Amino acid sequence: LLKSYLKRYVHSCKVVENSVMLAWYMQYIPLLQEQSLTYYKWLAYWVSSKMSLRLIAEAGYCYYLKIDIERFIIRAQEAGVYDQYEEPIVTGKDLIGLKEGKKIAESLAKAYALQINKGIVDKQKLLELVK
Repeated sequence: LLKSYLKRYVHSCKVVENSVMLAWYMQYIPLLQEQSLTYYKWLAYWVSSKMSLRLIAEAGYCYYLKIDIERFIIRAQEAGVYDQYEEPIVTGKDLIGLKEGKKIAESLAKAYALQINKGIVDKQKLLELVK
């Protein structure tokens, strides 16, 4: 409904899609209040191609209480993902020679999930776990 409404007044599909996406992710502001920092890290990763948690927080001021936004900002900053997502420690270059083709992508996804979910920041440990 929001998307069709916006399309009538805004002629750019990208603006409409990004606005709808922003509205969708704003709902996580109160939902994340009592969650671990891992949830903030994943949210930052999911939205990273279009926006940051900072943008979500700024838009949230229009809808949520100031105290809820401030808590969201503090938690996102504690997680280190307020302005951008946490970069993967293990890259494809690290896996060349250890894995081939599709297995590299699977191992990269597994390494990143371990990095975020378990808080593992040691590259060698991550490489050992994905071998």
